[in-house]
Amino acid sequence: MSFLFIFLISLTQGFTEFLPVSSQGHVILITQMSDFDNLSLREINIILHFGSLIAIILYNFKDLFLLFFSIKSFFRPDLNNYTYLLHNLLISFLPLVFFSYLFLEILSLNFYESLGIIGISSIIFSLLLLVIDTNCLRINTLDKLSKRKALIVGIFQSFALIPGASRAGTVITALRLLGYTRKDCIFYSNLLSVPTITGAIIFLFMGGFDNDVNFQFNLDFFLLFILSFIFSLIFIHFLVSWVRKSSLTIFIIYRLIFGFGLIIYHYEFFDLF
Repeated sequence: MSFLFIFLISLTQGFTEFLPVSSQGHVILITQMSDFDNLSLREINIILHFGSLIAIILYNFKDLFLLFFSIKSFFRPDLNNYTYLLHNLLISFLPLVFFSYLFLEILSLNFYESLGIIGISSIIFSLLLLVIDTNCLRINTLDKLSKRKALIVGIFQSFALIPGASRAGTVITALRLLGYTRKDCIFYSNLLSVPTITGAIIFLFMGGFDNDVNFQFNLDFFLLFILSFIFSLIFIHFLVSWVRKSSLTIFIIYRLIFGFGLIIYHYEFFDLF
């Protein structure tokens, strides 16, 4: 496996996993345009996501630490704000588990790797985020996130099962629709990514779309992990810093361009001329 491919795929994972731009679409595009060996695409995905998982855990270590120890008051969320937040995160995570079980075995791998579907989905969901982000009020904070609203966020996150929808994008869209600040949207999306990415790793490792997992703990393995971790950490910080003073428009514009580009590439429109 060439270092250029390892660098590009790790950069792609780090750049897209936590931004509302669809990591799945970008990773699939890079792998379809590249030749690689030693590791299967599923094994590469596991390593890349593990690097991103460690990055988000490290970046939010204090909050995750407090969330973990809030378990002792799990049945008394009124005593601890982090217990209340933990309840909401679990509620937001569960719909994805349900719909994953329902649909992942029904839909084929070709559906999830179709660049045409990813392109169309990217455009639709980016336009939805554009309308909601520019028109919804910012009047709520996470301490006012009710169980019902947490469930709505979870249902929106389940739309990420549609290739190109973007997990971060759907969560942010839901929270902006419910009137939460961009800063709180990013914070909640990042925390929610921990169980979500963990679940994705377990799904892929336990079989996913095929049954062959054969890791080779060689230089390629460690480079994929380290670079994915580093790039994820960089772009998590970039996103958190960006939304403190700017809107999400730049990501929406990028995603629209990406979506139209995928459609042109997939359906070979240039060949018509």
